[in-house]
Amino acid sequence: MDYSMLMAAQPALLRRAGEAWKKLARDFDEQITDFQCSVCNTLELDGIWKGKAAQAACKHVEHIRKEMEKYRDDLQPAGPGLITAAEDIDTCQQQLQAVDNEINDRDKDEWSISNDGKISYPAGAEAQYQSYVAEIEGIIGKAAKADQAAARAAEAADVAYANLKQVLTEERREEEQAAGRAAKLASQPPDELSFDEAKRLARLLRNHGDDPAFAGEFLEDVPPEELLRLSQQVGSTGFGWGFHGEGQGPNKLDVLKSLQSELGETLATGTSAEGREYLGRDVHNDSGLDSRAGEYADRLMAAAQASGDEGYRAVGTLLHSGEYSAEFLNPVGDALIAADRADPFEGTVDDLNYVDEHGKGGDPLVGLMVAMDNNPEAADDFFDPERNPETLPYLLERDWPADFDERGGYPDHAPQASEQAQKLGQNMLGEALEAATLEGEYRSEAAARVMSGTVHELATSEQSNRDPSGGAVPPPMRDSIGHMISGYMGDVHGASEDSAQSYNLSVDDPQWAHSENGINHARFNQAELYQVMGSAAYDPDAYAEMRNANMVYTELKLNEIATDETQSLENRRMNMADVAQQSSTVLGALDEARTYAVDEFYDGKDAAYNSAINAGGVLTTAAVAGGGAALGGVGGALVGAAGAETVKSAVGALQQDSSHIVAQETSELQASGRKDASALLAQSLWEHEMWKDSAPPPPIAPGEEELGNHPNRIFESDGSLPGKYNRWVSDNNPYGDGVDHFEVGQGYDTGANVYADATGNRPVPVSETK
Repeated sequence: MDYSMLMAAQPALLRRAGEAWKKLARDFDEQITDFQCSVCNTLELDGIWKGKAAQAACKHVEHIRKEMEKYRDDLQPAGPGLITAAEDIDTCQQQLQAVDNEINDRDKDEWSISNDGKISYPAGAEAQYQSYVAEIEGIIGKAAKADQAAARAAEAADVAYANLKQVLTEERREEEQAAGRAAKLASQPPDELSFDEAKRLARLLRNHGDDPAFAGEFLEDVPPEELLRLSQQVGSTGFGWGFHGEGQGPNKLDVLKSLQSELGETLATGTSAEGREYLGRDVHNDSGLDSRAGEYADRLMAAAQASGDEGYRAVGTLLHSGEYSAEFLNPVGDALIAADRADPFEGTVDDLNYVDEHGKGGDPLVGLMVAMDNNPEAADDFFDPERNPETLPYLLERDWPADFDERGGYPDHAPQASEQAQKLGQNMLGEALEAATLEGEYRSEAAARVMSGTVHELATSEQSNRDPSGGAVPPPMRDSIGHMISGYMGDVHGASEDSAQSYNLSVDDPQWAHSENGINHARFNQAELYQVMGSAAYDPDAYAEMRNANMVYTELKLNEIATDETQSLENRRMNMADVAQQSSTVLGALDEARTYAVDEFYDGKDAAYNSAINAGGVLTTAAVAGGGAALGGVGGALVGAAGAETVKSAVGALQQDSSHIVAQETSELQASGRKDASALLAQSLWEHEMWKDSAPPPPIAPGEEELGNHPNRIFESDGSLPGKYNRWVSDNNPYGDGVDHFEVGQGYDTGANVYADATGNRPVPVSETK
């Protein structure tokens, strides 16, 4: 270590190396814990083996565990050692720089220090020169010791790491040997797999199936044809085991359920990013690593095609378990859709699915939707219209088959399907789309495109053309579409902002989404959006959720703008008025759709529609006003991934603190709805004291005692504004010409008209609805 080396040192890099070694030690610690649970405890407690072989196996794996712990302990000091050395070198570097600055800041004609540490000094300053030299040498000496300590720590870590990798290779070998035992059982002809062997196979899969080495090796040893044959036999219970009931250990149904579930989990792990390292390594080189999951999926679907519907159903039941990668699910999903196009799948009366309550397993596309719901990242990739523009329209317009509750009897008793079974496919499609748009990486490019594509395809579907008002969204999907629209309320406002923003998405290369300031946004054609939003509003709870989300988003957005001091007060007031008008437009469309729904599906009775809304109901203006302040403000929380969750949390908090449930007739709702956004605007302007300097102060100021329990809310208990406040606004125009409450209210009529036009103006005028 010398002067120039210390000055050029980069202690931050050394610190990062130390942090990396610390993380590596933690990761190995987790690996040891997994090994203890999946291998050691299994051999010791589960009784898979007995006798000398079992004892030898237990002794061997215990040796591996102790070796892993020893080398883990050798590895752990490396991280802290490197971090300490980095801190010491950083301190020495700062001290040396201070000496350097001091020398160079002296009389520049006589004192200087070069890049290699040589000092030039004037005659007669020998003592001062020697002092500087001694100080520099002391600093460099301390840095050298720290450097040596770092080198020793890194060298010891390298040795420990090499030893640990060798032991882990043995551990991987143990997993691969377990996979070999499981594969041997799984590859037997179905009529030769005994009940005890099936229990052993289920146990092996349960204890090891989440390990990538085991799962990848298992899938490589069990060809897709044999995996599907086993899955088919599990579904059809065709093992010939006889009776194995309660009180005799695991019964037959328990073993079948465990086998089906663990086979799916193992398939998901083996085709994951971690498992594909072991999947097919004997036939692929490293350059093909990324394609292995897709290649296995192709082989699996080729085997399914050879077996017909039974093969596809066997795939479908496997998909009910596990979190699958997009690399695997995309080709599997595409192949299932292609098969359904060629020969539509049908429901079944037989119980083929033991894993969950999502159908009997007759329709493999239901299993695909379950898999999408379980892995949102894979879902947004699969549904992305940019990946495959035909996926969304096909699934949204598909006639989903239903499983039957009972067999038909010849000649006059047809198989029966329950209402729940008839709704299952579309319900699961809705949940899968929710996962794609809301539950993964919120506002990823793909998620925004899926959101935009879903709205467009629903609005332009055949069922929408047949029934423009209610038919755009199938009833089983209305709750999911309501969730999705609520989660993208900012983009709903964006579609309301200007008719020029109502994009035409029916072109060869539609721009489904766009990015602004690093945030991805879904694009909507306004008429299509309002048609879909209105159709979802035929579900009372979806209507309540969307209306509440709009109200709360508006309140939070108004507060966000009001507190943005980077804008002038006048610009803030104008921008707030624009937000309120956009909000009023959305409210107008929703309330108009509710009017149609009441007339069409609830025999024209408002009470029937209102009573269908679950507890919590629709928030009134008085409940929402001041909500932003009550929640501590937003501070930009509406931007980016937190936006949807912020609105959702605020709605929940305000509902819990409010007993307001709308029980109004249509005429009353429309009268109050036209004022809702304008009232929220008035509240926010008053709350943040945004009146002009030239205007007199309001007769009631925020925080005054006469406001009672709500000192920061201008509304009275019935939601109306005090008369003297209204007179103050009328007499003084305190917020300027940029705030026009009449124009804000007109937005309500605009939204209602856009929705009515999009649905073809039903013959019964809204004004006649009672």
